[in-house]
Amino acid sequence: MAKTSSGGKGNFRYATAGSRVSGDATARHRVFQFRLRYAIVAVVLVWAGYHYLTTQLPQYNALKSQEVSLTKQLQGLQTQHKLLQTQQAQLGDKSYVLQYAAKKYNLIEPGQVAFNLSH
Repeated sequence: MAKTSSGGKGNFRYATAGSRVSGDATARHRVFQFRLRYAIVAVVLVWAGYHYLTTQLPQYNALKSQEVSLTKQLQGLQTQHKLLQTQQAQLGDKSYVLQYAAKKYNLIEPGQVAFNLSH
Protein backbone atom coordinates (compact mmCIF):
# COMPACT_ATOMS: atom_id res chain seq x y z
CA MET A 1 0.00 0.00 0.00
CA ALA A 2 1.24 3.43 -0.85
CA LYS A 3 0.49 6.63 0.93
CA THR A 4 -0.61 9.58 -1.14
CA SER A 5 -1.19 13.04 0.17
CA SER A 6 -4.42 14.74 -0.73
CA GLY A 7 -2.99 18.16 0.05
CA GLY A 8 -4.90 18.79 3.29
CA LYS A 9 -3.82 18.80 6.93
CA GLY A 10 -2.86 15.26 7.65
CA ASN A 11 -5.42 13.82 5.26
CA PHE A 12 -3.98 10.81 3.57
CA ARG A 13 -5.47 8.48 1.06
CA TYR A 14 -4.24 5.02 0.64
CA ALA A 15 -4.04 3.63 -2.85
CA THR A 16 -5.07 0.04 -2.69
CA ALA A 17 -4.76 -2.74 -5.19
CA GLY A 18 -8.56 -2.67 -5.53
CA SER A 19 -8.55 0.89 -6.81
CA ARG A 20 -6.01 -0.04 -9.44
CA VAL A 21 -8.15 -2.95 -10.62
CA SER A 22 -11.07 -0.59 -10.72
CA GLY A 23 -9.10 1.66 -13.08
CA ASP A 24 -8.31 -1.30 -15.33
CA ALA A 25 -11.94 -2.35 -15.28
CA THR A 26 -12.98 1.17 -16.22
CA ALA A 27 -10.50 1.18 -19.11
CA ARG A 28 -11.74 -2.21 -20.27
CA HIS A 29 -15.31 -0.97 -20.00
CA ARG A 30 -14.46 2.06 -22.15
CA VAL A 31 -12.82 -0.16 -24.75
CA PHE A 32 -15.87 -2.43 -24.70
CA GLN A 33 -18.22 0.55 -25.17
CA PHE A 34 -16.02 1.84 -28.00
CA ARG A 35 -16.09 -1.52 -29.77
CA LEU A 36 -19.81 -1.89 -29.13
CA ARG A 37 -20.50 1.48 -30.77
CA TYR A 38 -18.52 0.49 -33.85
CA ALA A 39 -20.24 -2.89 -33.95
CA ILE A 40 -23.65 -1.19 -33.84
CA VAL A 41 -22.61 1.23 -36.59
CA ALA A 42 -21.33 -1.70 -38.68
CA VAL A 43 -24.61 -3.61 -38.21
CA VAL A 44 -26.64 -0.55 -39.21
CA LEU A 45 -24.48 -0.02 -42.32
CA VAL A 46 -24.79 -3.68 -43.32
CA TRP A 47 -28.56 -3.54 -42.85
CA ALA A 48 -28.76 -0.31 -44.90
CA GLY A 49 -26.77 -1.91 -47.72
CA TYR A 50 -28.95 -5.02 -47.69
CA HIS A 51 -32.12 -2.91 -47.66
CA TYR A 52 -30.84 -0.83 -50.57
CA LEU A 53 -29.91 -3.87 -52.66
CA THR A 54 -33.11 -5.82 -51.98
CA THR A 55 -35.73 -3.07 -51.86
CA GLN A 56 -34.59 0.28 -53.14
CA LEU A 57 -32.56 -0.83 -56.17
CA PRO A 58 -35.36 -2.95 -57.74
CA GLN A 59 -37.84 -0.12 -57.20
CA TYR A 60 -35.40 2.33 -58.79
CA ASN A 61 -34.91 0.05 -61.81
CA ALA A 62 -38.68 -0.38 -62.23
CA LEU A 63 -39.22 3.37 -62.09
CA LYS A 64 -36.37 3.93 -64.56
CA SER A 65 -37.91 1.53 -67.10
CA GLN A 66 -41.31 3.16 -66.55
CA GLU A 67 -39.70 6.55 -67.23
CA VAL A 68 -38.26 5.28 -70.53
CA SER A 69 -41.66 3.89 -71.55
CA LEU A 70 -43.48 7.10 -70.65
CA THR A 71 -40.87 9.18 -72.49
CA LYS A 72 -41.48 7.17 -75.67
CA GLN A 73 -45.23 7.54 -75.20
CA LEU A 74 -44.83 11.30 -74.70
CA GLN A 75 -42.80 11.63 -77.89
CA GLY A 76 -45.50 9.74 -79.82
CA LEU A 77 -48.22 11.96 -78.39
CA GLN A 78 -46.23 15.10 -79.21
CA THR A 79 -45.87 13.93 -82.82
CA GLN A 80 -49.60 13.20 -82.98
CA HIS A 81 -50.34 16.64 -81.50
CA LYS A 82 -48.25 18.33 -84.21
CA LEU A 83 -50.09 16.38 -86.92
CA LEU A 84 -53.46 17.35 -85.44
CA GLN A 85 -52.42 21.00 -85.25
CA THR A 86 -51.39 20.88 -88.92
CA GLN A 87 -54.69 19.25 -89.85
CA GLN A 88 -56.63 21.84 -87.84
CA ALA A 89 -54.86 24.64 -89.70
CA GLN A 90 -55.61 22.94 -93.04
CA LEU A 91 -59.30 22.51 -92.19
CA GLY A 92 -59.60 26.29 -92.34
CA ASP A 93 -58.84 26.09 -96.09
CA LYS A 94 -61.92 25.32 -98.22
CA SER A 95 -59.99 23.51 -100.97
CA TYR A 96 -58.44 21.13 -98.40
CA VAL A 97 -61.88 20.42 -96.89
CA LEU A 98 -63.29 19.54 -100.31
CA GLN A 99 -60.31 17.33 -101.13
CA TYR A 100 -60.53 15.62 -97.71
CA ALA A 101 -64.29 15.01 -98.02
CA ALA A 102 -63.89 13.56 -101.51
CA LYS A 103 -61.04 11.30 -100.44
CA LYS A 104 -62.40 10.15 -97.08
CA TYR A 105 -66.16 10.09 -97.62
CA ASN A 106 -66.49 9.87 -101.44
CA LEU A 107 -68.37 13.15 -101.56
CA ILE A 108 -68.48 15.30 -104.68
CA GLU A 109 -69.57 18.83 -105.40
CA PRO A 110 -72.80 19.46 -107.28
CA GLY A 111 -72.22 19.05 -111.02
CA GLN A 112 -69.26 16.67 -110.67
CA VAL A 113 -69.35 13.07 -111.83
CA ALA A 114 -67.90 10.29 -109.64
CA PHE A 115 -65.86 7.55 -111.30
CA ASN A 116 -64.96 4.27 -109.67
CA LEU A 117 -61.67 2.97 -111.05
CA SER A 118 -61.03 0.22 -108.54
CA HIS A 119 -61.49 -2.73 -111.01
